[in-house]
Amino acid sequence: MPAQKTDLDTIVSRAAELIRKQGYHKTSMAELAEACGLLKGSLYHYFPSKEALAIAVMGRVRDYFEHEVFRWAYADELSPQERLDRMALETERYFLRGEGGCLMANFALGTIDLVPEFGMIVKRYFQDWIDALSHVLRSKYSTDMARQKAEQAVAEIQGAILLMRVFKDAEYFIRANRKIAADFRGA
Repeated sequence: MPAQKTDLDTIVSRAAELIRKQGYHKTSMAELAEACGLLKGSLYHYFPSKEALAIAVMGRVRDYFEHEVFRWAYADELSPQERLDRMALETERYFLRGEGGCLMANFALGTIDLVPEFGMIVKRYFQDWIDALSHVLRSKYSTDMARQKAEQAVAEIQGAILLMRVFKDAEYFIRANRKIAADFRGA
């Protein structure tokens, strides 16, 4: 395939899709280049290594969640229930639009002990998610209880994403994702 002109945004987006679907270790630079419409050598023009591309992909995921999901936790003009509902909606939009489960969890499971830089990024992503949920839940619960509930919610959502992938049934994820807002409503 001849090399094509492309931009950094397209490369990172296509790499994210492929890594999310296949996993980091099972995805080669040649496959990443092909997915981006580039020759392998051209991909190295943009990223000096597979690790550098992966860091850009993880940065993209963090940016998405920060701007599209977590920001709703801090939208004080909305009620706590509205903030949780909006976070759940945006989380569903992200996880239901592609194959492969949670990219950050995939990185955590496959690389956290091998590439320390990846571990720091993944940890920050999950910390931000827990912090965002805790922030909203503190309107109804003590700081410690809000934190516990946020940690439990993220763990349940991640487990449900795994089941969604294994059984190819989005209902596992949808139920877990909506549970925190429903529990808050009923508390």
